Amino acid sequence: MKEEDLKKFIQNALIEDIGDGDHTSLASIPSDAISQAHLIVKDNGIIAGIELAKMIFNEVDSSLKIEQTLKDGDKVLRTEDEVKARAEETGETLEEIKARLKPKKSNVSADMFDTANTYDDKVALVRLLVADDAGRVANVLKKMIRPA
Repeated sequence: MKEEDLKKFIQNALIEDIGDGDHTSLASIPSDAISQAHLIVKDNGIIAGIELAKMIFNEVDSSLKIEQTLKDGDKVLRTEDEVKARAEETGETLEEIKARLKPKKSNVSADMFDTANTYDDKVALVRLLVADDAGRVANVLKKMIRPA
């Protein structure tokens, strides 16, 4: 894919995803706020997508500063010592970090699907699903939509 096509794809995705902004964030985070983020790798693996992520961040705010310690293709091996060191850096307990890194279990059971018979029950179930994992629901819906 050409870089200009990728940039257009990123712009379109941001327009679709963000629209006129996240209203909760716009209302609660000062426009001059400065923050930082750290990528915490949950398991052993290979880094992928950093260059794409940098392109996306640059499209959102070209003044962002990114300190990159790994590159696409680098292997990541998690050890207990790494997690402990991260806990010391952030002031979190080891248990808090491990709990945050564990995959979340859904609050919606298969039985709930089987017993949702009325329209109101189905609406309530959809609301539970969205509240439980809005990002996953959005991705499923996007995949269901096919251009005309």
